[in-house]
Amino acid sequence: MCRMIAAPFGVKGETLIEPFVRMAQGENALHEHNQSLGEFRHGDGWGVVYAEGGMYHSYRSLKPCWDDPTLEQLRDRTVLLLHARCASRGNVTLENVHPFQHTHNARTWYFCHNGTIKDHMERFPEMEGDTDSERYFHLLLNHLDESHPVASIDRALSSLKNYTSLNAFLLNENRFYAINRFSKSPSTTPSTSTRERKGPSSLQSRSSM
Repeated sequence: MCRMIAAPFGVKGETLIEPFVRMAQGENALHEHNQSLGEFRHGDGWGVVYAEGGMYHSYRSLKPCWDDPTLEQLRDRTVLLLHARCASRGNVTLENVHPFQHTHNARTWYFCHNGTIKDHMERFPEMEGDTDSERYFHLLLNHLDESHPVASIDRALSSLKNYTSLNAFLLNENRFYAINRFSKSPSTTPSTSTRERKGPSSLQSRSSM
């Protein structure tokens, strides 16, 4: 179970930092895992995608976001994705921290996910880590047809049956897909929705910070 924020067109980091930290520390809401505020924290690493200098950049850290001074450097940057991890599958390593990044069909894609997937998924050779989330990322990329993106994503999702949530954000320099599919129980019919944001962009991509 993770926490993530998306801003498809990007917003100043100063708008997102405080609410992101509250979410990561479990200070924003009560739920079945967080019976009292601050009880359930997401401290197994965090990551961000941001735009600067005409390029997309990504940064990942094993530190809890509230203990990483790098987070403060985002205040004046244009942020698109933030993710705080609470590990459910895979080790607590930098390779397993979201957002994941991969170049596919000459485009650099970024991805983050909230949930646990129990279905068997192929381990793609280009993977760096050992999480269900990264397998899910590559499953989507290998199904993605950019001429029919939403339909092709839905076909990929239909192969998964046993999960808590497939909620995810998938983006490149001019496409942003939000996936909302979850189930309280594997035996129930999931709620589902996939949305696309598109627009021209001259941004390029790289890892940095």
